[in-house]
Amino acid sequence: MSVARLTVTARLAALVALVALVQVSLVAPLRIFGVAPDVVLLVAVAAGVAAGPERGAISGFVVGIAYDLFLQTPLGLTALVCALASYGTGLFQLPLVSHPRSWQAGCVVVASGLGVLGFLVIGVVLGQDELLGVPVLRVATVVALVNGVLALPAVRLLSWVWAPLAPPQRVVL
Repeated sequence: MSVARLTVTARLAALVALVALVQVSLVAPLRIFGVAPDVVLLVAVAAGVAAGPERGAISGFVVGIAYDLFLQTPLGLTALVCALASYGTGLFQLPLVSHPRSWQAGCVVVASGLGVLGFLVIGVVLGQDELLGVPVLRVATVVALVNGVLALPAVRLLSWVWAPLAPPQRVVL
């Protein structure tokens, strides 16, 4: 394994542990209009924006499975939703040559809202009927707006995590 891969692995592992603990201990008790923000989904979607679909899906799955260990939902539900959300966001980013910051934040907002909806749909399909009573529009709106506010620092952080494996920049003279 190369030094760059080891560096990315160490950075991602530290970030995943930190995000899972922050979500469980600090963010989950915080309520905005009765809804807890979701920094796990934020990190997953920001990884898709910063690192592309494949690396974003890896990041999303790892942070999702770490958070799943603290939840009573089926193991892997959050991981699946985070991986799909980050992969989709990464695919959406691919055709663009340069990404203005406002575009990145907008992608995080949309993907976060869709991620909440995806969690609900996949959860109900897997038999989590208690999710049917959730005010999904309020939850999706709050999560999307909070993640939009935190989008740019999160994208920058995930860019740093994956930077050692980034292709070298070509300079054209």
